[in-house]
Amino acid sequence: MKRSVKFISLLLCFVMVVTSLPLTAFASLDTVQNLRYEYNVEWDEYKLVWDKVNNYDCYNVYMSSDGVNYSALDTVYGEYCYLPYNFTKGVYSFYVTAYTEEWYDYLWDSENQRYYPVYHPAQESSPSNTVSIPIYKNVTSDCYAYIENGKLEIHWSSYGDEVNMIDGFQIYQSKNGGEFTPIAQFPVNSGTPNNFGGYSYEYNASISKSPASYKFVVASYTVLNGVMYSSPDFSIYDECTVYMPAPVLTTKTKSETIKWKKVSGADSYAIYGGTSYSKMKKLAVVGGSKTSYTVKNVDNYKKDYYYYICALAGGAVIGTSYSASSGDSDARMRAAKVSKKKKNTVTVWNTRPAKSSKAWTVTISKKDRKILSDFAKKHFKKGWSNAQKAQYTLNWINKNVSYAYGSKYSKIAKCSYVEAIFKKKCGQCLQYNGAYAMFLTYLGYEARIIQGWRGYSMKNKWSHYWCEIKIDGKWYLMETGNYQDSGDWMYFCEPYRNTRGYLINKKVAK
Repeated sequence: MKRSVKFISLLLCFVMVVTSLPLTAFASLDTVQNLRYEYNVEWDEYKLVWDKVNNYDCYNVYMSSDGVNYSALDTVYGEYCYLPYNFTKGVYSFYVTAYTEEWYDYLWDSENQRYYPVYHPAQESSPSNTVSIPIYKNVTSDCYAYIENGKLEIHWSSYGDEVNMIDGFQIYQSKNGGEFTPIAQFPVNSGTPNNFGGYSYEYNASISKSPASYKFVVASYTVLNGVMYSSPDFSIYDECTVYMPAPVLTTKTKSETIKWKKVSGADSYAIYGGTSYSKMKKLAVVGGSKTSYTVKNVDNYKKDYYYYICALAGGAVIGTSYSASSGDSDARMRAAKVSKKKKNTVTVWNTRPAKSSKAWTVTISKKDRKILSDFAKKHFKKGWSNAQKAQYTLNWINKNVSYAYGSKYSKIAKCSYVEAIFKKKCGQCLQYNGAYAMFLTYLGYEARIIQGWRGYSMKNKWSHYWCEIKIDGKWYLMETGNYQDSGDWMYFCEPYRNTRGYLINKKVAK
């Protein structure tokens, strides 16, 4: 009986102590709120984050690979948790709980003048909301893209650590600064095995011949639970351009006529020009119906100019041309007038004295014309322009004519220039440049033979004959050279400022 009374007394004391505790001592922990995840593209890193819970010791993070069975992943002391890097690709689910460890509290019993221990068991909050994260490797692969003859080629590679974390690659294309859209897809193992345990890929396709600027991005994709995931980085791209053809120039002394082909969809064209590629500026904007523009107030005899065209639609560039130069020999040749009435004579000018003068005149005989006509029939192709014929003939003389040393000269001494070069294939500078001047005259151009000096000063010179052609009031150098005698150098419609080693009127020609 005494033992029962004693037990009841102790029980009543415990109840009195417990009921005297604050209610919060046994309140359950708050549930973790707003669980979410963040992904760092640069570091390929996943991070769980949530809102702070009061009166906790730590947080427990739980993970499931099937959305049903969860196991402990980590215990952390802040409101975040970085996921390990050793995950294989898949969709993983997570929740977080708040947790407090067990502890004892001691309360003072003033009546009995003693402390009573109060036990606080470990507590874990109810689970937070669940977050599912698709985990895969985000690969934005460096690619190399180029367009040649209307064909697009894109090359890129994967590496060993990527193969098991992705399902394939997608190619994205942006045209003229527009949005990137996927244009092709490749399974991860469809490439050619490389030395890094991965694969190398090549994509070939026809591309529109219309002028446009293209950007290409190659990025990985992964299919998880029937959903495709891809996170391309559109700041890592390769760029290539389908250019408009270079404009066709007609180079006169004080003006330049620029012609181009129409571009579908263009409502205007901007013309750019300058004395160097780095100094080009906008010269004019013309309507979409225009296909030519004339630049005035230039000095093509003293300088070379460069031009290109931009096709515009609504102010945006939809096409850019290759550049063209006024120094191009064909551009100058197009400005040379062709006389309908063919001349029969060519003048030789003596430039050796301080003042030039006529030295003698050479006649183009019927026999010469027959030789030139036969040469044209044998060598020229149908549809060639006079510039093409002139360029071909200059090269032909340079490569096919033997220099007439010593006794060889006696064999052609009595031949006309035309016969020596086009029939005998032998001569000296007077013959091969003289024959070329006669050929240009035969085509209808105004040409002449120059008697002068080659060298770098009047003390360092040697005798030479060359040819000149008149273009828009200025004389330009035509020099066949001789491949066997002096190498493959030659000049075609060149101002003297672009040449070296010619003396005219006792001065270096400029």
